[in-house]
Amino acid sequence: GYTLPQEGPILLVGGGCGGPPLYPLARLARERGLEVRVALGARTAAELAFQRHFWKLATRIVLATDDGSEGIMGNITEALPPLLEGVKAIYACGPEAMLKRVAELCWERDLPGQLSLERYMKCGLGLCGQCALDGLLVCRDGPVFTMEELRAVKEFGKTRRDACGREVPV
Repeated sequence: GYTLPQEGPILLVGGGCGGPPLYPLARLARERGLEVRVALGARTAAELAFQRHFWKLATRIVLATDDGSEGIMGNITEALPPLLEGVKAIYACGPEAMLKRVAELCWERDLPGQLSLERYMKCGLGLCGQCALDGLLVCRDGPVFTMEELRAVKEFGKTRRDACGREVPV
């Protein structure tokens, strides 16, 4: 799972179905007195999951939809720079292409962060290798990885395996 810093603010970035898994982290952060900022993105307004729950916890929320039906039109990563000022750590869950861009923003600004990766997992025990990521197994070694761990992973944001085990572009 995620590890919270001693001080905030923190930024949570959820894309698609990635918002709801961040909600317990937002609650825990608020219980510990940390300021929480949230950025949620989805294809449409109807797919912006859990936003009403985050409104109760976050000091700032930015929404983005691909079709412009709510928030800014476009990818949520385009709306992140104004939220980054003073942030002590970033946490994200969502599509790998979005996570790659979040990682790049962190690397550019030397910000710590943790990303929850999604890979196809057949066994969930580290036996089948379906969720392999340059020698790491998402089911066993993750699903949450630090920015430092991901910096060394060549496959991150580029390829994944489909249900048959074939390597395909992200």
